[in-house]
Amino acid sequence: THRYLGGQYRIKINPVEEGEEAVKLIGRFFEVYTAHPDMPEHTRQLMDQWYAEKARKHLRRRFERGVSEMRRYGVEDPDLVVRTMQRRWGSCTPSGRIMLNRWLVLAPTYCIDYVVIHELCHLVHPYHGRAFYRLLEQVLPDWRRRKGHLKKVQF
Repeated sequence: THRYLGGQYRIKINPVEEGEEAVKLIGRFFEVYTAHPDMPEHTRQLMDQWYAEKARKHLRRRFERGVSEMRRYGVEDPDLVVRTMQRRWGSCTPSGRIMLNRWLVLAPTYCIDYVVIHELCHLVHPYHGRAFYRLLEQVLPDWRRRKGHLKKVQF
């Protein structure tokens, strides 16, 4: 099974002609349309491309929503980079760029929102001090619950 936004989905492989390959999320299944149904590595590549596209779109939407919420605390349109990260869900660089792990799309949206808000709080308070956690608590009072759920998601 594969995860997406907190849900678990099984894979169905459907043979198609070259050039008609696609991945579609239909009901409880990832429908993989592939010209190479006997090549698991090719299927993995198709899934990887699908996840990359969905991560860019979904994480951008959640990021923009988070920035909108954080404007009242002085956050002004930071740059977003979505990329694969080995050990983190997100980070904030000293220059104010927010990086989100593309595999964050495996987690439920409320967990994605936690990571986004956490990183945006670093633009106001760079370190994990009292002021940082006061702001995080103010913006997202249930952040501990969300963080707890995120710890169960493996990438």
